[in-house]
Amino acid sequence: MEVELGEAGALHELSGFGAKLAEHAVRLAGVMAFIENPAINELDETAINRGIELARYYQAEALRLNTHHPDDEGIRLGKKLLDWLQAKREDPFVSTAYIQNKAPNELRNKAKLDTAVEVLISHGWLVPMDEPVTIAGKLREKAYRVRAVFSGGV
Repeated sequence: MEVELGEAGALHELSGFGAKLAEHAVRLAGVMAFIENPAINELDETAINRGIELARYYQAEALRLNTHHPDDEGIRLGKKLLDWLQAKREDPFVSTAYIQNKAPNELRNKAKLDTAVEVLISHGWLVPMDEPVTIAGKLREKAYRVRAVFSGGV
């Protein structure tokens, strides 16, 4: 985390927020756990993981809002891809091949797709998988986990 807060890090623009991200995650976990069970005495791993996931979402949104101009073409493409992934996908994983075959036409262009994917990775919406993943019965070497949107359910 400290490396990301440095001058060349992804969180440099948000150093005050980024430095407290772990605290935010635990606080969010506590609030969500309390809402679920007001008699709770300690947080379990599931609650902590939910807090981390929500804190990462807020981190990605803070970066998005503070580091890019709304007219940025990469952001526009990234948003288009994210909107499509959230509306159309049924699997938590997606491959580049699937996107190239199924996404809106504009995103089937390799250069535009690469730009959109990089934007979503940098904002925490896509997580590159280190190992091959089976998607729709096919083993894919290049795949991503799509970060879920917090739906309000606890």
